[in-house]
Amino acid sequence: ATVIALAKACQPTLVLLGRSPLPAQEPTWAHGLEEGALKKALLQNEFGGKASPKDIETRYKALLAQREVHQTLDAIRAAGAQVEYRSLDVRDQKAVEAMLQEVQKSFGPVQGLIHGAGVLADKRIAEKTDEMFDSVFATKVVGLTNLLTPLRDVALKGIVLFSSVTARFGRPGQVDYCMANDLLNKTAALEAKRRPQCRVVSLNWGPWGGGMVTEGLKKEFQRLGVGLIELEAGANALVRELSTPPGGAVEILY
Repeated sequence: ATVIALAKACQPTLVLLGRSPLPAQEPTWAHGLEEGALKKALLQNEFGGKASPKDIETRYKALLAQREVHQTLDAIRAAGAQVEYRSLDVRDQKAVEAMLQEVQKSFGPVQGLIHGAGVLADKRIAEKTDEMFDSVFATKVVGLTNLLTPLRDVALKGIVLFSSVTARFGRPGQVDYCMANDLLNKTAALEAKRRPQCRVVSLNWGPWGGGMVTEGLKKEFQRLGVGLIELEAGANALVRELSTPPGGAVEILY
């Protein structure tokens, strides 16, 4: 939602990074089919008429995700922006450095960075493993370090970090997530001082009506009386903050 809004606002060249390989286009027999018809078509075309409901549901969700990726890329191009997708893990320093070298060779100097990567592994401290902590913490903090280090001497015009209100208020089971997001806030403050000509902002989002907020989490937020940020509203907020001149507030709560 955010990159589509950005594409509509200023038609930039966008390079999207994600751990998932770029999926193939969906099969022709699936074009235009929605939930019920799509599941029936899956059963006939991929399972030969025999499959468990669980298997069908798993494949159905994968096909929807595949469809969403290509719809997003199509929407960005329709808005007049150029877009490329690169599959890598931002925690891999060498992979990030090689990607940045290739991107700058192909498209010219990087002018902006939006760091929105994040994973959750909610558990109370006594139940949280080192692997869980490392996955949550490194995706945000190490990932950002790996992106910023090769760009330290590049005259960026904008840096946007996706932080969270948990950095300020905490949340049960999210000690690693809270720490990581607070470090994003502190890094943004440092970068703003280092780059006075660059708009640097760390957006401390509340829960969105999508993304990592699953149906179960939505119900929990509703129980607590916490409203969700609609996708369009959040996307427009990012464009607005990125368009603000340098020198304003760095840490913004939404």
